[in-house]
Amino acid sequence: MISNIKNRIANYLAEKKFAKKQKSVVSFQNYFTKANSVLIILPHFETKLSTEIIEIIRFIAIHKKKLFLIYKSDLLQYLPNDLEYASLVISDTDRTKLGLPTKDLANRMQKYTFDLVIDLNVEVNIFSSALANIPKSNFRIGFIKNKSDSFYNYQIPCEINHEKSHRNLLNSLRMF
Repeated sequence: MISNIKNRIANYLAEKKFAKKQKSVVSFQNYFTKANSVLIILPHFETKLSTEIIEIIRFIAIHKKKLFLIYKSDLLQYLPNDLEYASLVISDTDRTKLGLPTKDLANRMQKYTFDLVIDLNVEVNIFSSALANIPKSNFRIGFIKNKSDSFYNYQIPCEINHEKSHRNLLNSLRMF
């Protein structure tokens, strides 16, 4: 019961503090080809890190986009070391008791501007949803989940098989 109340408060605060007002009409024509810098928020657990996620990272790097990855230190060993990217390693100390980004992390992230932000967390994760909305960006991609309309202006349907969801995202990027 307490965790349910805590989640409700966290969702309310995240929507008020971090969710951006979405423009009513956004043209997604060439949003990927015109993007120069891309922020990718990786899943928080290595069990969620799939081959498809690595393919997404490689696809973006091949298209000569400046990559910025946010991940927990546990994931470093699984990331490709032949690609050039900037990164921010996060830890549990970067979360408040409600599971939101700390003020220090938010201040560090507000300095950045990205053409595209991609949250690769398929399951509900208020921390990554809030984190995706801190830097300035016109395009935010995430997966359809509870309250995701407030945080992303382009959403990919979630499949039971998460690898298939990430494959759908990669195919979407290829279209634009």
